[in-house]
Amino acid sequence: MTRALLLSLLLLAPSVASAQAVRVDVSGPRARMVERELTRRLEAAGVTVEDSASARVEALVRRRGRRGWATGVRLRDASGEEVVSGQVAHRRFPAMGQALGRWTTRTLAPAIAGLGAAPTPVAEAPAARPAARRPEPARAAPVEDTDTEVPDPPGGSRVPPFAFHLGLAVTHRALTYTDDIYASLRPYALPAAPFLRFAIEWFPGAHFDAGLFGGFSVVTHGQAGLGIQSIDGQGIAYPTEAWGFGIDVRYRLPVDDVVFGITAGYTTSTFALRDADELSPRPQVPNVEYHSLRAGGSFRWNVGLGIFLDVGAAYLYPIAAGEILSDAWFGRGEVGGLDGAAGVGLRIDDVELAGRFELQRFWYDMHSEPGDARVAGGAVDEYLSGVVSLVYTPSGL
Repeated sequence: MTRALLLSLLLLAPSVASAQAVRVDVSGPRARMVERELTRRLEAAGVTVEDSASARVEALVRRRGRRGWATGVRLRDASGEEVVSGQVAHRRFPAMGQALGRWTTRTLAPAIAGLGAAPTPVAEAPAARPAARRPEPARAAPVEDTDTEVPDPPGGSRVPPFAFHLGLAVTHRALTYTDDIYASLRPYALPAAPFLRFAIEWFPGAHFDAGLFGGFSVVTHGQAGLGIQSIDGQGIAYPTEAWGFGIDVRYRLPVDDVVFGITAGYTTSTFALRDADELSPRPQVPNVEYHSLRAGGSFRWNVGLGIFLDVGAAYLYPIAAGEILSDAWFGRGEVGGLDGAAGVGLRIDDVELAGRFELQRFWYDMHSEPGDARVAGGAVDEYLSGVVSLVYTPSGL
């Protein structure tokens, strides 16, 4: 009898092991992060996660109402029948993930273990006795984390998801020439000047559960110099106009704690000196008015505790540069440009505070010829900024 019992246990073991292996399928925004949390909690509870398993855990991550996140989870056995289901929600994504982890440990993992339950094997059973049936796994009612529940707005409507950016920059500008054969060209330097930055970002895909499309956004941005004056060696102050605006289309792809981004758009910026008065015309420094097409990428790493690091760079293709490329200055000149930024920030709920350094650089090839009024091999127009910015995202994106 002992031998028969051991044989039965050996025959039963593969089915138990197979039943405790599941496949995890997660969809929706930030699916990879939720999948990682589910896998980590299940494996800690002794459940094997593998793509070839017949039983599966299905999870759907979605935005919930005006602000918040929700994840619904279902466990299906090998036949596709639902065994247990639950949902957790919270206004902050990390807190929702923690609640989901607790529910996985307390409810989901035991339900998966229950798939392998079987009656105690009997070595010799009377022929007339019907075969013992495997008990139906206990079904748990849908579980909802009521302490962290975020209700939908009345009527199920959604508030348009926007982010509002406000910043203060201190910018240094330098315009220098190369191969100034006649030493007749005057360089320009502005040690430091304050600029007000502002932008509105719209996430059209967040009006509905759009999956990957939810990473798209449209940004309208601008900046304006505050009371800037250019002072020459004699102490004369010249009113200086400096401003810019643009529009970009962005796409962000989150992969675990990293967010990759690409951007394309149009930007314009003006930097112009004006006469001080009738007796003090402006210096012989060309005004610039850049109209540029822009394309680039970015990288953001969410380190933890709300801290993040981000870097970005873009190529600028100026289609106009203003007075500096006019016939009065360098009519045959060509210009190219780039910009880059690197910084660190802190996010608390819907608010981000960040500091970064930015560099914008335009370079010129003047193609000067003998007889031109002005002769130079090239020029560099460079802007270096330190920026402190505040971002408020009421939709929680």
